[in-house]
Amino acid sequence: MKTMKKVFFALLVGAIAASSFAVSATAAQPVEEPAAAVIAQQSVYSVRALSQDGTDLTSVFKNEVFLVEAITPDTVTNVKLLNEYDLQINLQDTVRYDRGDGTAAWVGKISVGTAGANRTFTLIAADENGVYSRTDATFSIEVKNLQETELTGCSLRAVDENGNTLTTVTVGHSFRVEATTPSSVTSIKLLNETKMQITINDLVRTDNGDGTVSWSGTTMVSTAGQNRKLQLIAANQNGVYSYTDAEIVFEALPAPQIFSVEIPTTGKVNVPFTVTVQTNSNVEKLEMYNEYGLKMSIPNASFVTNAQGRLWTFQLQVGTAGSNRYFVVYGVGANGERSAPMETGKIDISIV
Repeated sequence: MKTMKKVFFALLVGAIAASSFAVSATAAQPVEEPAAAVIAQQSVYSVRALSQDGTDLTSVFKNEVFLVEAITPDTVTNVKLLNEYDLQINLQDTVRYDRGDGTAAWVGKISVGTAGANRTFTLIAADENGVYSRTDATFSIEVKNLQETELTGCSLRAVDENGNTLTTVTVGHSFRVEATTPSSVTSIKLLNETKMQITINDLVRTDNGDGTVSWSGTTMVSTAGQNRKLQLIAANQNGVYSYTDAEIVFEALPAPQIFSVEIPTTGKVNVPFTVTVQTNSNVEKLEMYNEYGLKMSIPNASFVTNAQGRLWTFQLQVGTAGSNRYFVVYGVGANGERSAPMETGKIDISIV
């Protein structure tokens, strides 16, 4: 169940991050003091700022879009935020899902237009009558200025494991980014086309000795689409970030998926039998392993296109008899990324 919740949350975040965005802050509307029933449930409430990959955020840039997650009792009908000046902040593109334990999770987007070292936001929640009450759930975040002046002389590209430039990547799968900046730059980050910060992991800085530095790290995107963009932003020696003239444009493909695998329930040693695998259209080839982890040969696998994507068929030949034998199948994408594994049903292989 925990794994399913994590998968659902990742899909939820990806869907919200992909949507268009416009933020609004309004003068404070009447907010009731918490009623007794609400006070009794205060410990249920929580709110946090989080990045696109679901990790907690402690700092953002002015006007950068970021995600907010709130947990409330499942009787709550809507949520908003109050800033430290009691101005209401509406969460945009908000999605609610029932957690099945008497609580609900809410995920939406905001941006903050005023910089500050310790900006604080309080969750307010609406009851069945639409009346909002202040909760005890808050989060604080540093909002940094991002210089509009563009830093020139920078480059950015996505590369595969052999250093070749990538024009396509796969949702949910890491890829390497390489950047070059003037040597005065002390750190770099990425912003996507909606001004949402994208994490760079395992970032390495190398001084080239010619007034420039090279950067290398890994990142990923959670939303498919054509003409996706990542823009490089760079920090000076005072830690102040500015836009640069470097960006990459690429296509983000949906991750390869396997929906079903069908095999017969009986077979004979060294006598081929038919395997049928239904995948999405982003699977370019199949891999199969037996129950002992040994890779199986898949000769002449072919597919036909259908409404779900691709329906693959091939003939499998097994050289060892046994009861309740099974296999594990992976779909492989264009860049070598694998789908989640899918286990076949059991098959009894007998000697001819």
